[in-house]
Amino acid sequence: MSNRIRELRNEQNLTLKELGEKVGLAPNTISQYETGDREPKLKTWIKLADFFDVPVSYLQGLDDSRDVNQISFFKISSYDDALEKCLSKKERDELSDIENKIIKVYISRKMDFNTRDELKYDLEKIIEKYDNFMINSKDDNDQEKS
Repeated sequence: MSNRIRELRNEQNLTLKELGEKVGLAPNTISQYETGDREPKLKTWIKLADFFDVPVSYLQGLDDSRDVNQISFFKISSYDDALEKCLSKKERDELSDIENKIIKVYISRKMDFNTRDELKYDLEKIIEKYDNFMINSKDDNDQEKS
């Protein structure tokens, strides 16, 4: 199943360049997303979904509801189930061991989510906080060596 980026862009009569200017992406990058030659990162999915005012799952072609306010009960049965439903294979492969462990603990404590987008957003925030922590730790270590 393909994503709906091109469909939504065409509905709004936007060129690749115009959409790129509005969301801060290069036109050739958007074109690659539309054709499936490149997979957007989670932050980009969220940015595009917000721009088009649709759920990320609709934009990705995973859900038929365009209603961002529709709440569909989304239950996660396991850690692997959560990752499969929310991250592409490439995104899952790029997770470090520590990111996997942090996400696993989080998901084990909260197995019920209102929507797939809620879980994806939570996962993105966890990874972002970990990345910021690692950057700050590296900066602290560099300062101690000086």
